Amino acid sequence: MTGYAKLNEKEIKGIKECEDEMGVIMVAYEKTSPVAKLTESQIEKIKSIEAETGLKLVAYE
Repeated sequence: MTGYAKLNEKEIKGIKECEDEMGVIMVAYEKTSPVAKLTESQIEKIKSIEAETGLKLVAYE
């Protein structure tokens, strides 16, 4: 299962500097999992939920 990374202060500072420099928000994960291979109908379902909730969803295997 993928989870948020446990970062030390130095790692947090480095990531924050990178975010500020690039103007983005980054999320650090402890372990990567492969993105799920979905059918077109499954992708449309996820897009529908995203539109309803205002969230961004990522499906992992």
